[in-house]
Amino acid sequence: GSGLLPSSRQQVVVGGSVEVYERDGKYQLYAREIILDGAGYLYEKFERLKRELLEQGLFASEYKQPLPKYIRTLGVVTAPTGAAVQDIINITRRRNPYVQIILYPAIVQGEQAAASIIRGIRALEHIGVDVMIVGRGGGSIEDLWAFNEEAVAQAVFDCTVPIISAVGAFIITSLVKLVGSFIHSDNSSRNSFNWSLSGSSPNKSRYAPSSKTYFF
Repeated sequence: GSGLLPSSRQQVVVGGSVEVYERDGKYQLYAREIILDGAGYLYEKFERLKRELLEQGLFASEYKQPLPKYIRTLGVVTAPTGAAVQDIINITRRRNPYVQIILYPAIVQGEQAAASIIRGIRALEHIGVDVMIVGRGGGSIEDLWAFNEEAVAQAVFDCTVPIISAVGAFIITSLVKLVGSFIHSDNSSRNSFNWSLSGSSPNKSRYAPSSKTYFF
């Protein structure tokens, strides 16, 4: 059938038939199809989607938008609670108190997550933020799967605002990371995030320093 040879501890779904040897009271399974289940299935699906999007050109560098040298508004699509959003807010306040943060409180895990993330991207694009961060903290491939949905990757690609991917640890690959304009890591230093906050606006004298975060 599928040619898949499962290894130890893999979860699989097997299709076929069962025969009973009445004399010995034994069952024998004749497998016609074996497919991965659980995390194994998601890894397989991820690799398939990655190949498809690569062929469509969604990862091509020429389509990645340049990041502005200075920003005044930072849009964030993530869960409204947790370490990830607090890190973003704290680093923004420390690096450049003139940046206004507009948070779209998204669902980042579960069946409703992909649609919620897409709504957040489109909403922040509509109001015209300078740069957007889309992401969440770390987790398993099941936890992070919303950021591997093809529709979410397409929304990132179509967005006219540069998007920084902040999905899990730096070593974790997601479709959103591959499509986005920039990647920053989910570690304590977050050095790769500092690019957008280290510069101050040329007209900063017109603005009073602010540490406010606005919820969409």
